[in-house]
Amino acid sequence: MKILLIVHSVSWKGGGAFFHALHISKGLAKLGHEVSIFSTSKKSLLRVNRSIVDEVKLIEFPDLLFGSARNGWDLYNILRRCFYIRRERFDMVHALDTRPVVIFPALIAKYFFKSKLVIEWLDWFGKNGTATERSKYIKWFMLPIETFFEEKFRKFADGSIGLGLPLTNRALEYSPKSKVLTITHGCDIDNIKTYHIEYAREKIKLNKCAYYLGYTGRLREDVIIRLNDIVKHLNEMNIPGKIYCILIGNPAFKYQKYLDDGAKEFFITTGWITYEEVNYYMSACNILMLPFNGKSVARNGIWPSKLNDYLAVGRPILCTKLDVLRETFEKYRIGFMVDDNTEHFIRKVKELLLNEEQANTFGVNARELAETDFNWNRIVNKIDTFYKNIK
Repeated sequence: MKILLIVHSVSWKGGGAFFHALHISKGLAKLGHEVSIFSTSKKSLLRVNRSIVDEVKLIEFPDLLFGSARNGWDLYNILRRCFYIRRERFDMVHALDTRPVVIFPALIAKYFFKSKLVIEWLDWFGKNGTATERSKYIKWFMLPIETFFEEKFRKFADGSIGLGLPLTNRALEYSPKSKVLTITHGCDIDNIKTYHIEYAREKIKLNKCAYYLGYTGRLREDVIIRLNDIVKHLNEMNIPGKIYCILIGNPAFKYQKYLDDGAKEFFITTGWITYEEVNYYMSACNILMLPFNGKSVARNGIWPSKLNDYLAVGRPILCTKLDVLRETFEKYRIGFMVDDNTEHFIRKVKELLLNEEQANTFGVNARELAETDFNWNRIVNKIDTFYKNIK
């Protein structure tokens, strides 16, 4: 089968959607399919870039906008993708969202060239979603646009995929149950290793006697405020060792102004680092954190892809009680789900730091889950079967 996956995001550094598509594509290629990805080039303004990544054709399209604005709305990007889709025929088109640079070439492939169309509900941008978390001016302008594109085109899908149960339930509003598949994000167990904590700390020169909490990727205001309070109060307790928080990767957020003077010395920021270094920093942590605002509809509905890296590295996880992850934590015992308040987080962090046996059990369970039910091979096999059953 000749398959095309389309994302709006920038290749490699544009967010989890690109890597989600890349892992699915690699798995489909291993199954013998001919697979391509449409994404947005990081810098190119005019030229289409083509490359091969593990037998997957990566086609990166130019975009006339800059930085974070290269996120799926540029007319030139749309036109280049639509013209390109005329040159090649695909049996299956898998759209990973419905922003304009994704949905318009996907619909051209479906209605002009008879491709089957699968639309995945991977993120929640519109009403009650991430658009509501932006500045009031951007929210006022973008929220109705995001909502329109997120909801208007779902009915054209031949099949729908939901990343987690909340987004599956949204997909079921537009498609019958027989045409909807639920999946999770997968774990990169080939590239993320389970290094011993002391070995990892030696590699990146961290204190072997301190405690470290880890958080990877993009920060938001609610997360840094909660991490600040957790770290500050833990260091005021009678715990034998200092407690630090490592912000792993590029936080993409000016977080320093949210730190209390007494907490600043206990925060470590890595900035952009290699994938291998991310592995070492996660492995150096005693606990990996998902301290989100559980009152947010979007947070409750969107699968946090950083969870899968936490699982693969084999460390215990503390997470706010989120609808999208509730079943996973209840079934697999990979850490604690915590009430949406800082005091409960502090108690549970302390409990895990002082109970090494329980922490190790959670970590072993996490890696086992990464290698089994959340293994990309299993997830891709489900998707492949779903494609084949689409009439």
